[in-house]
Amino acid sequence: AEAWRLVNFSTTANAGDAADDADPDRDQMNNLLERAFGGDPNAADSALLPATDDTAPLLSIIYRKSNAATDLTFSIEESPDLAAPWVTAAGSSSLLGNDGSAQRFRFTAPAGSAGSKFLRVRVTGP
Repeated sequence: AEAWRLVNFSTTANAGDAADDADPDRDQMNNLLERAFGGDPNAADSALLPATDDTAPLLSIIYRKSNAATDLTFSIEESPDLAAPWVTAAGSSSLLGNDGSAQRFRFTAPAGSAGSKFLRVRVTGP
């Protein structure tokens, strides 16, 4: 985290624009997510956010994982509605590729019996 901050903000401090919860480029991704998904915190790029995969037959999302973000934990969570508690999602991840800086994964959830299901990628730091 400190090395990433130094490269992007010329400081190792988790404060100000370099703080994990800051969003200096105002693209709706805080710095923790920028680092996790391999983004540039100083250039808006919301295309890095996880997205549904409409080519898959079941509910699937595609997300990136920065090769350098080895201290971060990625988990997929699900909820039947956005108000219910989020729980660890049932399903499986498959590696789609690696461009040298980030891996691309597809997570596919079973259809199940719920009327609706929402998925999200949760990223947590040390």
